[in-house]
Amino acid sequence: MDPMFPGGQPQFIFVPPGSVPVPILNQVPVMMQPAPFPVFVQQPTQRPMLPPQGSIPQQQQQQQHMSSMQTDYMTDDRLQEKARRWQQLQTKRYADKRRFGFSDIQKEDMPAEHIRKIIRDHGDMTNRKFRHDKRVYLGSLKYMPHAIYKLLENMPMPWE
Repeated sequence: MDPMFPGGQPQFIFVPPGSVPVPILNQVPVMMQPAPFPVFVQQPTQRPMLPPQGSIPQQQQQQQHMSSMQTDYMTDDRLQEKARRWQQLQTKRYADKRRFGFSDIQKEDMPAEHIRKIIRDHGDMTNRKFRHDKRVYLGSLKYMPHAIYKLLENMPMPWE
């Protein structure tokens, strides 16, 4: 026989494990409350913040909180300061001047004869001396299309 009230509603609420029972009536124990359907309520992960009584309505308070978070995150002044600091660090990092005021001169380009000599020595790579290099060079061939594409991409075009 089903436990029913005279109104036809079930006498008990079935609450699954891990969920929080919701009190429907003020003084009646949860398991004794009538309900039209079983109630499934997820357990809250964080307690909601309630404003003190007599203060700003909650919706306005949330809007103010969101706007203050956006302005606090990155103001224009702070953004400019960070950009200036980053630029300063990069200038120091890549500057020609080194410690103790020593200024390092830029490396000069090697003469064309240097490259010609390397190519002449390596030849067609059949020499036993370069067998390990041959492996590296052949492996790097798969990157050539991308490298050529990047070179073409960075070349200034006549209409630019």
